[in-house]
Amino acid sequence: MSEIAAAMPSISIDIEKERTKPRLVALLFCEYGSVSKDGKPSIAGVFDRVHIKPNSKYQFFMFVRIAEALGALEIQMFNPDGKINSGAHLEPLKDIERSPENISYL
Repeated sequence: MSEIAAAMPSISIDIEKERTKPRLVALLFCEYGSVSKDGKPSIAGVFDRVHIKPNSKYQFFMFVRIAEALGALEIQMFNPDGKINSGAHLEPLKDIERSPENISYL
C-alpha cells in the first residue's frame, strides 16, 4: 500500500441517502445564457467574480441547478464589505414554463 493511500481518511457516505437531500448541483456566473428548443441550457463566458465600479450597471446570467429542493430558492450576493448587494428569488421549475422565451429561468 502506498504512503498516500495509507494517509487517506476512511470516508463512509451513503450515496443513495445523499441523493434524496436538497443540494446545490451547479452555480455558474456567465456573460450569456440561452435555452435550446429541446430545453437544453447553453452558457458562455463563465467567470467566478465580478469587479464593478459603484453606480455602474453590468448584465450577467446566473445558471443554478439544484436537486431535490421542493421550495423556493433565495440567492444573495455580497459586496466586498460583506453587505448584501443584490439577490434573486427563484420558484421551483415545476411552477414555471421552461422555454427559450422565458430566459429568466435557464
